[in-house]
Amino acid sequence: MDANAHTSLLYDRHERSDAIDLKYKRLPLLNVALLIAVVLSLISRGQWTNICMGSYGILLILWIIGMWRPTREMHSAMREYSILVSGSKLSFRNPLKVVIKK
Repeated sequence: MDANAHTSLLYDRHERSDAIDLKYKRLPLLNVALLIAVVLSLISRGQWTNICMGSYGILLILWIIGMWRPTREMHSAMREYSILVSGSKLSFRNPLKVVIKK
């Protein structure tokens, strides 16, 4: 593993001499989790709605906490106009990729 690489459950971060690469491979899982929560709520006719949406809410809070650091890094790079974004946040095959130029 590269000394300048950081792999989290939510994103992969690789630092090069000229840029920082962030790749969000697991971002579509949040949408899949919401879909599962909604479908389970509808199938159960409201009996499991509190459990499903409460669990999704906890997942969403943990997701936001886990993404806080790279999001702050992206926002500061956006102020300096040194960011390149490609891919899709809804695709597993073409994940969201952010390149921050130093």
